[in-house]
Formats: sequence, structure tokens, C-alpha cells
Amino acid sequence: SPGATRDRFMTHMKHQMLIERYYRYLLERFQPAQFVFLATLVAMTLLVGVSVIGSTIFSFAALLFATLALFLFLLRLRIFDEFKDHAHDMLHYPQRPLPRGLISKNELCFMLVFGFVGEIAILFWGGPWTTPLFFCAFGYSLLMYKEFFLHTWLRKRFTLYVVSHELFVIPFFVYVASFAVRDPRLFFTWAFAALLVFTGMQLFLLEVARKMRAKEHEVASLDTYTAQYGVQGASVLLFCIAFFSIISLTVFERLVTGNVGTLSLLGYVALLAFVMPIRAFMYTPSARNASRLFAAAIFFFATINVGFVVSTQFLFV
Repeated sequence: SPGATRDRFMTHMKHQMLIERYYRYLLERFQPAQFVFLATLVAMTLLVGVSVIGSTIFSFAALLFATLALFLFLLRLRIFDEFKDHAHDMLHYPQRPLPRGLISKNELCFMLVFGFVGEIAILFWGGPWTTPLFFCAFGYSLLMYKEFFLHTWLRKRFTLYVVSHELFVIPFFVYVASFAVRDPRLFFTWAFAALLVFTGMQLFLLEVARKMRAKEHEVASLDTYTAQYGVQGASVLLFCIAFFSIISLTVFERLVTGNVGTLSLLGYVALLAFVMPIRAFMYTPSARNASRLFAAAIFFFATINVGFVVSTQFLFV
């Protein structure tokens, strides 16, 4: 009947509009292309790293599922933050998708549930330790969502807040690595600890670089590293993170190969190149230099991870 046809058409239009709004939300808050790139490189580094430590064969199937696991986990953390920071965003970032009404909390809940079902499904393709490690990481993410039940106290202590949230990479990356690990004793080796520090520092580096702003772009909430530590302090922090990521890379190479060679050299060359945009922002903290600094952080991240994967496959044999 004409009425039924009209109803079907209206339902179709609503679904299409919802998909478009989901897509616009992701473009603004969780760029799919960027996070696929991030998840693939981090998963590849972890899996190639454990294959070298444990003398196992690298599996592209394990890489696929580890990448999906990492991507979906990060997406869930983003949605958790949307709910956790909603009141804060309404006050300081009203232009963001949830405060301005582009998407509703119920619609984000649907995305959250859909993604969580995907995370659970992926566990069937993991190793024997993947499921318990997932729930360890999931439990820590819930504590982060509740801000360890110390919301007001923790929010007043920026450094402690950051440390408590960055420690999350330990259970998270152990979970991702488990897609290629069959013997849990590997998790207790010094080489694996160095690998965790190497990958964790890089994730922290991208987070800090993303939240370094020119003074004219700071907001009243003071929730950036430049607002908390000043331009010089935040710049020094960024350099220290990059430096310790390369130190951990050197330690990993030494533990696995018995010497320090091409991999570490590449890391220090990348670090020297990264110093230039850090210095430029430190002395001229403009919006343009802040943007260049973040781009340089992404390039540094990509260079040392691609270098790590290539070197471990061709130079560690």
C-alpha cells in the first residue's frame, strides 16, 4: 500500500541519516584511516617483536585479529571518554559531536555494544591466554572510565591522572601481543618488557603531541600539556618520551641480538630529526608550529615502527 511504502522509505532515510551521522562522528573524533594505520603498526611491532623473542613464525592471520582487537579497544575507550567527559565537553568543547547534538548518547551506546560484540568475537581467534588477558585490560579500562572512583581528587592532580591512565598500555599491549604468544613465560622476559616500553612510549608521545597548543588556542579547562607544564616543560617532556622510546629500542636490540646496530642507529637518526620541530615549537609556540609538531610526531612514530619491523625481519635472522 502507499502508506507502507512511505513508511519503508522514511525508515530507510532514517537509517541512512544515522549511518551518515556515525560516519561524521568518526571523522571528527576517531578518524578511521588514522586509527587503522596506528593499530596496524602497533600490532605489527608487537607481533613481530614477540616472534623474534620467542623464535616463532610471524602470522598474518594473527596480525589481522590483533589489529582489529586494538582498533576496537581504542574505539571503545573513545566512546567511554565521550560519556565520562560529557559535562566537561558541554562547558569547554560545545562544538564536539555529542554536546552539539550530532549524535545522541543512545546512539553511542549502540556503537559501544556493537564494537564490544566484535571484541568478544575476536577472542575466538586468539591464543590460550588471549581471553583472560582481554578481561584484565577490559577491567582496567573500566577503572579508567570510573576514574578509579576518585574523580574529583584525581582531576586536581594532572600528572597522577596521566600516569594512572598511561599505565593502561601494560595490560592492553600484553593482550594484543597474546594473539601471537603461546608460551606465557615470554611475557616475563626482559626483552618483552623493553618491547612494552618501546610501544607504550610511542602511544604516550602521540597523546602528548596531540595536546600541545599555542597559547591563543588554550581553553579554560587547562586540559593540555602546554597548559599544565608550560610550552618549555611540555616540549621537554615530549623529547624525553621520544628519547626513552629509543633507549628501550636499543635495549631490545641488545637483548635479542647481543649487540647494538642498524635498528638503534635508525632510531637515533629519527630522534635527531624530531628535535627540530620540538625546538621550533618551544621557541615559537604558534598554531602552525603545533600542527607541524604533531605531524612530526606521527612521522617519528611511523619511521621507527616501520624500521623496527623491517630490521627484525631481515637483520635479526
